[in-house]
Amino acid sequence: MSPNGASSFHAWWEPPPTGLVAVSAVLEVQNLPSVSSLYFWAMQVDFVSADGTQFGGGHIGLQWNKAHPASRAVNWGGYASQYLGGHVLTGSESELPSANQDPNTRDYMWYPHRAYQLVVARGSEPNSWRGVIADLETHDIVTIREINCEGEFLAAATVWTESFADCDAPSVTVSWSDLRGRLVDGREVGPPQVLASFQPSDRGGCDNTNTVVDHGHIFQTTNTERTTAPDSTLKLAEI
Repeated sequence: MSPNGASSFHAWWEPPPTGLVAVSAVLEVQNLPSVSSLYFWAMQVDFVSADGTQFGGGHIGLQWNKAHPASRAVNWGGYASQYLGGHVLTGSESELPSANQDPNTRDYMWYPHRAYQLVVARGSEPNSWRGVIADLETHDIVTIREINCEGEFLAAATVWTESFADCDAPSVTVSWSDLRGRLVDGREVGPPQVLASFQPSDRGGCDNTNTVVDHGHIFQTTNTERTTAPDSTLKLAEI
């Protein structure tokens, strides 16, 4: 089994850019899970120095989480690098409430078939990183919180699905789009392609997860036929 009991699959920004100071992506949950198990859909980034030293990583995204009202939540948190101890990163207190008082996971009423932009950017203080979610239908923008980690830049951007449900639980699909980053000089860049990876079954992954690209959108689906081989590159349109 995987260390946390989940089945995960990723779409990695390929080739990875350098010099990013902000990264964003648009997430839309296509259908609600029908089981109470935890689902987490997130964009992940590493916090790195100019020479590429990795100090930690953060993940921002939506959760289907029974500990929160209507099982809806948003998360912005992360971990220090293993050589620094791998501890949970500290951060500011969120203005969003949390039914279970989790500093990283906050109550947030999201809806299926609605697009949400997730943003990670430099925070208000040195070595802080702000996580923001924007409802693209209502134009409501919420700063989730800031987390603390050394690093001048963002790297290793990826979007992923993490499911704690049984492999044969009813299928759930999300779409990712408009993955982009901002460089220190203000220019915007986007990935020409993504690399699809899947957690192997001998490490707790499900064999019936899949990632495909259609019209510039990355679709990740549980309990479906896998048509994309592990470590395949999937073409996206460039910005």
